[in-house]
Amino acid sequence: DLCGSSETIQHVFVECSNAYLFWDELRVAFGQDFEIEWITFKYLHLGGADNSDVAPAIVLLGLQAIWLARTAMVECHTDARPTWDYFTSRLRWLLSIAAREEYHEGREWQHIKERLEAKQLRDQRARQRRDRRGANWGSHASWPARG
Repeated sequence: DLCGSSETIQHVFVECSNAYLFWDELRVAFGQDFEIEWITFKYLHLGGADNSDVAPAIVLLGLQAIWLARTAMVECHTDARPTWDYFTSRLRWLLSIAAREEYHEGREWQHIKERLEAKQLRDQRARQRRDRRGANWGSHASWPARG
């Protein structure tokens, strides 16, 4: 148990703050609209997205990413990464396959790829802004002038 709660499958994949934050980030990043509840993931009940193979595939990748991140932390792997990193590496792999195959959901996969790239760009810009603020934190130029 990483967070002090009893470790059940339901807790690991849904109730743990790490999992809940991951699912919330995923919903925002990809414009998905599903409830973050155990029944959603247990049966892949994704609301209006059920008529496509894309949304369930993304959720399954998310479940795998949560498990990989959890296992890496529990087993103290030196190369442990955030859940989002595990997710995006597997999503890129899946997108590379979808790009080579002729799926009737091809446009949906392209949309997912575009949303992933847009999120990465937003994250990169946010890191750059943080880095610039952090670089000025200790410099005398950032201190207010005394009068």
